[in-house]
Amino acid sequence: EGMTRFGGFGRGDLYVDWEVKTPKKFSAKAKKLLDDLKKEI
Repeated sequence: EGMTRFGGFGRGDLYVDWEVKTPKKFSAKAKKLLDDLKKEI
């Protein structure tokens, strides 16, 4: 079931829009952490 319709009856679909922003540059420590994470998954 979706969320209750705004000002109405029943339930409707729920759409979620994600916006992910990642840094363009990483520090040496951040790069190492990401590499370690990549190796684990």
